[in-house]
Amino acid sequence: MTRAACLCLVAAAAPLWAFAHHDPETVIRAIDERVSTMPATARDLTRRGDELSALARYAEAAADYRRAIQLDPAATTAHLGLCRALLEAGEHAGALAAADAALAAVGDVPGVGAVYALRAAACERVGDDDAALAAWERAISAERPEVDWLLAHASAAGRLAGPAAELRALGAALEENGSVVLRRAWIAASIRAGQAERVLPEIERKLQQSRHRSSWLLLLAEAQHAIGQPERARQSAAEAVEELRRRVSVSGGNTALEGQLTAAQGVVARLDEQPPTAR
Repeated sequence: MTRAACLCLVAAAAPLWAFAHHDPETVIRAIDERVSTMPATARDLTRRGDELSALARYAEAAADYRRAIQLDPAATTAHLGLCRALLEAGEHAGALAAADAALAAVGDVPGVGAVYALRAAACERVGDDDAALAAWERAISAERPEVDWLLAHASAAGRLAGPAAELRALGAALEENGSVVLRRAWIAASIRAGQAERVLPEIERKLQQSRHRSSWLLLLAEAQHAIGQPERARQSAAEAVEELRRRVSVSGGNTALEGQLTAAQGVVARLDEQPPTAR
């Protein structure tokens, strides 16, 4: 038996979870072998679409997701994959249409919150903030909404109705989910809403308790700037940048840390350009 024939047999016999920890190319080859010997299933096509998306091959991924949906119109994961692939490919109107088709097909299933979240993201990309806020509200009303959805909902509320609306949305989110990420977002929104002095003691307390202080130092800088202390604000922001530089230098290419450093440098630049709030 040839090696190619052996691969066909292995791929056909192995369940998809057998390839769970392989790189995308390996999984794609295995599924290609499987579907060359037997009819493709919606699960096969959805999994291959996921791996193609991981390689940024969004057009091919979208084609697989569409075929999966043809085989199983209620396949929530295929609908989600198609929406994500179209968003990543910059086909925002197509992603919005795909989200609407998904909502019509899957109904009120446990995963529908993610569909509404993708619809909200698509609405934002096409510039419809009102529709985006409505979709985020549906997403966060689902069971166990993700923190990212709660943050995005608050941000959408802020864009439409100002910092006070963002602050109210984050306060409501915190009542349901005590995430540190949400708490930091609430503090930042409080500063934007003119309540810097109210949250300053909490920021200072967190600085004393934290090993990695950069995120709190940046909030401290924002608060100090808001209450008319521009020099202290620049010092706090510069300290945050220096800490992140040290961490990046020993991280071995940690992209998350590099992103935080870039964001911190942006805060420093903005504080240098923005006049302090008058006390």
